[in-house]
Amino acid sequence: MKRDFLAVSDFSYKEVKEVFKLTGDMKKGRIKPQPLKNKAVVCIFHKPSLRTRISLEVGIQQLGGRSLYITGNEFKLGKKDDPEKREWYYDGAEVLSRMIDLIVIRTFEHSGVEELAKFARVPVINALTDLYHPCQILGDLFTIFEKKKRIENVSIAFLGDGNNACNSFMD
Repeated sequence: MKRDFLAVSDFSYKEVKEVFKLTGDMKKGRIKPQPLKNKAVVCIFHKPSLRTRISLEVGIQQLGGRSLYITGNEFKLGKKDDPEKREWYYDGAEVLSRMIDLIVIRTFEHSGVEELAKFARVPVINALTDLYHPCQILGDLFTIFEKKKRIENVSIAFLGDGNNACNSFMD
């Protein structure tokens, strides 16, 4: 069954704890799963980022997959009536779903990621939008989990812009 990760709330509390247990075991070298073995992952970056790109590409390789990096100049997603876009969401999702096993996207409008996920037959992961930054927040929460051995009943003070990271913490 296809499952997207567009916001932190797409995972239940139980699932987050399971992911953190698996992540901890992998980090300590206890297990070396290869869930992406022989899988292709497209990383669409309309907004550039050194840390996000490198961490995703290295992580994909460590999990056995191959990544393809595409910039916004190469793949301009939008609505069908937008003359500045080369691909509309349905067409882009259709083409990618035939050739790719997983879509990771870092872009501007969250509604665009939702549109892509709606039409894609493969999972879509939000690597950042103007509304949410769920991968960053899972990473932050995992660091808290490593240090505190829990994530429940932990107070967090967020200092920064009230944008995607803040929204994801509140999600």
